[in-house]
Amino acid sequence: QIVTPWLISRVLKLMALGFNDHWLASKLGQAEMAIRRRDFPSLQSAINTTALEGRTNVLPYFRTRFLDLDCRRFFGSGDFTSYLPCQAKVIASYRQIGEVYDEINSSINFIQGLQPFLQLSALEKIRSRLELIKEVPGIYLYRGRFFLLASRIYLNTGLLANSLQANRQAIEDFKRATEESAGWLVSSYSQLATLQARLGLYDQSTNTFLFAFKSLNLQDSPARAASLIQQFSIALYDSGDEAKAKTLLLKAVEIRRLIGVKLDYAIAKLVEFELGPPSDLSELAILEYASPALKNRVDLVFAEVLVRTNQLDSAKRIVESLQKRNLSDFEKDSLASVEFELMRVQSIKSAAFVLIKRINALAQTADQSPTAALAYLTLRSGEKVRRAWVDALTPSNEPASVFRTALLATPARFMTSVTTVQKRVETVAKQAAGEVGFLAQLTGPQAVAPERFKAVNVPELAAFQARLQKGGLALLLLPGDKQSAALWVSQDRAWVGLLPARAELMAQVLSLSRALASPQSAPKTAQDAARVLASTLFAGMQNQAAPSSLWIVADELSAAIPFSTLQWPGSAEPLVAGTDISLITGLRVDPAQPGQPSPAARPALSAFFAPAYSNAGAAANPAGLQNLEFAAIERARIERESGKNWQAVIGKDATRAAFQDLIQTPGLMLHVAAHGRADPGVLGNAGLWLANDAGPDADFLSWLELGNMRTQAELLVLNACQSATGAQPSRQANISFALAMSASGANHVVAALWPVSDVASGTWIPAFYKQLTIGQAAGDLGGAHSAAALRQAQLSLHQSPHYRHPFYWASLVHFRRVVF
Repeated sequence: QIVTPWLISRVLKLMALGFNDHWLASKLGQAEMAIRRRDFPSLQSAINTTALEGRTNVLPYFRTRFLDLDCRRFFGSGDFTSYLPCQAKVIASYRQIGEVYDEINSSINFIQGLQPFLQLSALEKIRSRLELIKEVPGIYLYRGRFFLLASRIYLNTGLLANSLQANRQAIEDFKRATEESAGWLVSSYSQLATLQARLGLYDQSTNTFLFAFKSLNLQDSPARAASLIQQFSIALYDSGDEAKAKTLLLKAVEIRRLIGVKLDYAIAKLVEFELGPPSDLSELAILEYASPALKNRVDLVFAEVLVRTNQLDSAKRIVESLQKRNLSDFEKDSLASVEFELMRVQSIKSAAFVLIKRINALAQTADQSPTAALAYLTLRSGEKVRRAWVDALTPSNEPASVFRTALLATPARFMTSVTTVQKRVETVAKQAAGEVGFLAQLTGPQAVAPERFKAVNVPELAAFQARLQKGGLALLLLPGDKQSAALWVSQDRAWVGLLPARAELMAQVLSLSRALASPQSAPKTAQDAARVLASTLFAGMQNQAAPSSLWIVADELSAAIPFSTLQWPGSAEPLVAGTDISLITGLRVDPAQPGQPSPAARPALSAFFAPAYSNAGAAANPAGLQNLEFAAIERARIERESGKNWQAVIGKDATRAAFQDLIQTPGLMLHVAAHGRADPGVLGNAGLWLANDAGPDADFLSWLELGNMRTQAELLVLNACQSATGAQPSRQANISFALAMSASGANHVVAALWPVSDVASGTWIPAFYKQLTIGQAAGDLGGAHSAAALRQAQLSLHQSPHYRHPFYWASLVHFRRVVF
């Protein structure tokens, strides 16, 4: 299909040697055709190497070619244990006789055979050899093919950082190739999109897929189009758009059927069955044509169908066989789900243990990720197993076990294991519209992991209960596909309650969010939406008094809920009337951060941080940022209420470097008046617009750039639009800047879920600092009184005739870090 330097070199080699042995030529041709037909008996007959004995005119190159074809027989029949040593001999022989192209091409074939075995050591050896080959014409096409395959193997072994880096290298090499490489580039972008979807970056994945479609000539390459549609449908399915995913996949299956290659058609049907297994086992007959390299995935589908059709003994045999094999992370997740269903049907009480075991393994992998952001995304990649575990919960489950598993599975705990303090993070070149170069931020420099706790270490339930205030409650909200669960915790007891499925919860949260989107909306609409959501979340709490404080363990769904607007059962007033509310992060044992503050933890510095935007031109400032006219007044009001002067970091001095230095000041109390940004669909597009010391344009600081820093601020007040906005009630992988700052070390953070009126800030900010100062005078250390102070600030808006609408006060939220 594509004339490569490898093929040209082979033809030239034949011509130069004057090779005219018709018998050998016909045997080579027969072997090539047999490989295409997967007719392995004919292949073996065609390449009977014993016929070469005694033929003095057969040069080493041709002997190696015959051996190469012989190895392909093992590969095609699925005998990988024979294929790998055979192909290793071929590679060594090509290297010995100086055939670089053939050596590399055989190495790529060798890597394809490695995939079922996940042998990273062999992969690294080939990678090292490939990097030694320099200045060879056409090398970049081969390098690209190698790195594309390597990316897939790294992905299957759970090495997401390595997979991202290898894919990025493949794209660079294909772009540098002098041969036609458009098709390979499309494959690379498809692989990148698949990676993004696996990490939960569904919007970015969709954009990458669409770019790949635009780069592909669908008429000239229907097979590649079918493959791309197939991969896109999987990503859509994972994102929750199941109907569209299945519609697209059926198109890919039909294209494969019309092309008529049974191998490819079988692969397409395998994907179809993975998204929705058939009820009849006979439909799986087509899978006998699938490549032997896909045996694990085929067996997983068979096992699932066998369980569904109650053929439990057969399903058990397949599961036991799978347990002994090398499985990719994706296959491990699927096996855990099948094992759980098999044990559940058999009424085995410990069925959920297989899911919990997989969650533990995923948490261990996350804690060893090279960057905090990748740790977070690693946990998100296990969402399928987490939701299956939630679907299996009952009110009789042991609360202590549910508490531990919930903490391990919560992606928002991602940054708590970072122990290395970095004084400053170097500026990373930004992409369009202020987005940071997220691949570099995810993988880190050479993917070297910072110092981390290698063992997962979360607190016991009893230790958490001891930290609750008298009359206080804590809520862990656990969304699932078939049901959701609420783990309620008080000082003296804990219990599990069941809630509607995630889809229904999300719909109710979205309804409330829309009702609060504008101060012009009818207050009754917001009240009704809040009442519906409250009746769902607080079901079964009618006999429980409204808590004096409510801690909600932060995750992507709970952090998007304006809890202050909800009414407790039996109360006509929203929770803001009498309950201090905090979103909790940092829940794990961390000896580097003792849980109880000491006198040394009192604020050592109070700083007011406000960048200027007035010089930003339209071309360099696509966000159209306006200068903060009220910043000077805001600072004066804070100083008046707190009774002390605040260090001013304003205008052109309010840069990312200044911000990074400040947040690592132990005991710091920092107030930020800036423009914020939140794009739930794009990882990293949650942060602050700051001054730029390199020019007049505004500089965007993403939470990704601060993920591996140990934030040491005591209190961080973010008077910036959408600073607490992250994923919203969706399935996009992003978190809020406020949650990131809290998880990475700031003990207390105050932020806003949606844009807040500058005029309203003139009411709530003075009220907040007044109450905070009163609390500190009464002996509350640092920001310990900040949740109560924020509630009083919200009440100052709620009780005002101008700002009574919940649009003004429900946006404000408090994050609290709790470490043990």
